[in-house]
Amino acid sequence: MKELEKFLKTLAEGMKALAQGVEAIAEKVDALAESPSLESLKGKSSARAYTKKTEKDVPKDTSSTMAAATSASEAVFKIIARSNTGVDTATIMKETGFSQKKIYNIIYRLKKTGKIKSVGKGVYTKT
Repeated sequence: MKELEKFLKTLAEGMKALAQGVEAIAEKVDALAESPSLESLKGKSSARAYTKKTEKDVPKDTSSTMAAATSASEAVFKIIARSNTGVDTATIMKETGFSQKKIYNIIYRLKKTGKIKSVGKGVYTKT
């Protein structure tokens, strides 16, 4: 009998906690429903509510050192070609922002095509 009472007590506490969580969620939903952004969309069809962004609206990424028109392989090759003594993978990662796996795959392709060669472990130069 005592075990049943303990079980019912923990069950009641759990239900109270669940009810408080549901109330908090309901308050957040009510706050979102009253926001002005949703009020302005009421009455409009969902297709018309969103406008297409133009080139003026989209911010341009000027933080990248490589031009957007170049491919990843071309960007890595340009970095390697600029150096006389060779470039290691850490430098390429820093300048391009690519992951290590992506750089290794690009270097593999450039070595297979004969555009670059390895002068040391992890150091590459233009052929």
